[in-house]
Amino acid sequence: MDYAFEPVGVPRTYTAGFERRTTILPVGRLVNKDVNDVDAWRTTLRMWRERIDALKDAGWQALATTAAQHRLRNCYPCGLVHEVKGVPDLHTWSCQRDYICPWCWGRKASDVFKRILKFVPCDPEPRPSLFLYTDRAVFEASKSFDYVLDAVLARRDHSAVHDVIQKYKPSGSYRISHVVPEYDGECPIWVFQSRIVLLYLPGTPIPDSLRQCKRVRAEEDVSRHTLMRVMASCLRYPSSMLTEDPPRVLAVLLAHKNLRLSQFTGCFRERKKKDKSNGKREAESAVCAVQPRADPESDLVPRQCGTNSCI
Repeated sequence: MDYAFEPVGVPRTYTAGFERRTTILPVGRLVNKDVNDVDAWRTTLRMWRERIDALKDAGWQALATTAAQHRLRNCYPCGLVHEVKGVPDLHTWSCQRDYICPWCWGRKASDVFKRILKFVPCDPEPRPSLFLYTDRAVFEASKSFDYVLDAVLARRDHSAVHDVIQKYKPSGSYRISHVVPEYDGECPIWVFQSRIVLLYLPGTPIPDSLRQCKRVRAEEDVSRHTLMRVMASCLRYPSSMLTEDPPRVLAVLLAHKNLRLSQFTGCFRERKKKDKSNGKREAESAVCAVQPRADPESDLVPRQCGTNSCI
């Protein structure tokens, strides 16, 4: 049974807006470039459920049971405040398939955004500098997916900006890489995309070699709105996962299952430390020159999220 999710409001928090910019609007604009938030949300819900049906027919084992199909089809939507018609106290969940589910992708992307937002002050005090590195490679669909995957991993780990990170340590960095199926005209292709965000806190020297890198976009004196714009570009949902041929999408899903596709370094990392008093493990922020401020979003709607992520 499909739950009748119905939007009832458009929250104006940073994270809700970020979820809409990274997931709902890119999907909605596949149908209408001038789509509004609510119509984009409805389009995303419809296309996600249609994709589940197509992947089930293609033989995705994650949809082998009726219960699994129900869990994915009714994954808790993000971006808007909504309710389920006729069921006021319904228990909701996330399917934790963030490598394809647009709702889980949006939640994970907003979690990344919130972690980085802690280091961008709201006051006009000295602000950090942000650099976005992008890499893109196209492979013919005639190449086997294993060949594409090997080439992608080699390229991801030996990029020019990766060398810069090793030589000139930024205050923090975040990297996300993935492969998506697309079409070049009528020709099917595999597209590798990698994006790396580098943050330099005030007072941290910025290497000239980074500024001169052709694939780097620089943002000085970063505000929260600038950060949202840059991170939304970095973490945009790959909408081709909802539109391309199901067998090709299935190949990507099977490959992503055992890959770590994102990584934090520096002040963005949350390291685990053993508590000597009771033996339990608790997360603590990595040591950095500037302590992060409190959670920038205190009015978020509580939700349940998984821990395994490709974002």
